[in-house]
Amino acid sequence: MEASIARALSLWRDLSDFATTRLGISTSAFQIAVSLFAVLVAAVAVGAVGTSLPSRPIRYTVPPPKIPSPETTVEHTTVKLPGSSAVQCYAPATGQFLGLVNASSAGAIDRC
Repeated sequence: MEASIARALSLWRDLSDFATTRLGISTSAFQIAVSLFAVLVAAVAVGAVGTSLPSRPIRYTVPPPKIPSPETTVEHTTVKLPGSSAVQCYAPATGQFLGLVNASSAGAIDRC
């Protein structure tokens, strides 16, 4: 492993010396060009790997909803309490009783 690292560094120095002495390129310009080339090669490699892997759907199952046991019907459909102007409020999703709200008259709404 150390021998291959030493060879890679030696090759890097030789290429850098060749670029600066024979081609007249500054050391920093050479390093920038090699860095951009490495980024380009890495981007192409990542893109090639991404397109070569098949995209498969994730399979999952959803159980059917539970059927309510007894059928229920509402016999008394008013939300007003007998003898009161209050309105009974229920949660639409759960049917939970939320409380009583006094109904406004038409005159009270016009005053708001």
